[in-house]
Order: sequence, then structure tokens, then C-alpha cells
Amino acid sequence: MRAKETLATITNTIEKLREERAGLRVALTEERRYITKDLRSINSLAKDTITRLKEDLSSGINEGVAKMNKLNNLALLLPSPRVGLSTQN
Repeated sequence: MRAKETLATITNTIEKLREERAGLRVALTEERRYITKDLRSINSLAKDTITRLKEDLSSGINEGVAKMNKLNNLALLLPSPRVGLSTQN
């Protein structure tokens, strides 16, 4: 009689563990799906951010070059200093 009770307990425990395993598999599948979706969103956002930063950097470089060209043109308009003339008497 004791062996039958032990067998029934073990069988019951095995069934509960199988149910728990099945539930965990479902939960893991759902989590994997959510994580994959989130990673795709993050990847898309990162790509958009990189594109925007590249555009900003390019724009900043172009602005800097334009300012340097303007300064260079202004410098060319300045009278050149007379070499050899001393302000001291």
C-alpha cells in the first residue's frame, strides 16, 4: 500500500512538473517575441539617430568651411602690412 501511495505521489509530481515546464516554454516564447520586437525598435531608432547625427555633422562641417572661406576672403581684402617699415624712429 505504501508503494502505491509513493508511486501516485511521484506520478502526480511528474505531471505537475510537466505542466510547469509547458508553461515556462510558453512564457519563454512570449518573452523572446517581446525582446525581439524591442530590439528591432531599438535598432530602428539607433539607425535613425545615426542618420540624423551624420546629417548634423555634415551640416556643421559645411558651415565651418563656409565661415573659413568667408574669413579667408575678408583677409584677402585687408591691406597687406608693409614689410621693412619700422614704427620706431
